[in-house]
Amino acid sequence: MPPLGTGTEPGNHQPIANAYSSSGRQLSFPTMLLMLIGAFILRNVLFHDYRADEMAALKASGQSEEQIDSYVPRTSSERRKKQMDDAKSFETMKEDMVFLKEEVKYLRKIMADNKLKGLEEKPAGKVVEDTK
Repeated sequence: MPPLGTGTEPGNHQPIANAYSSSGRQLSFPTMLLMLIGAFILRNVLFHDYRADEMAALKASGQSEEQIDSYVPRTSSERRKKQMDDAKSFETMKEDMVFLKEEVKYLRKIMADNKLKGLEEKPAGKVVEDTK
C-alpha cells in the first residue's frame, strides 16, 4: 500500500494517510452477514401468513368460529369488504323502506275507499273472544 505522505521529521516513516482504507474490509463480513439475516427476517415477516397459522391452531384447539373471529383481527381488505356489504345492505334497506311506505299508503287508500263504500273490515281468520 503506497503511503500518501510521511511525517515532517526525517526519521519518521509513518504515512500520514493510507491510499486504501483497511477498516472497510474488516467490517464487510459482519455487515454482509447482518444484511443477509435482515433480508431473511424481512422476507419472513412480509411473505409468511402468520394469521392463517394462528387461525388453524385455534381451530385445532377446538375453538368455535365466533371465538376465533373475536380473537384474530380482520385484515384491512376484509374490513373494507364488510363495510361495502354493510353499505349495500343499508341501501337495500332504504329501498325496501320506500317500497313499504308506498304499500302502506296504497293499503290506507284502499281501506278509506272501503269505508266510504260501507264495507267493513272483517278479520281473515277465526276470532276468539276474550272470556275474562
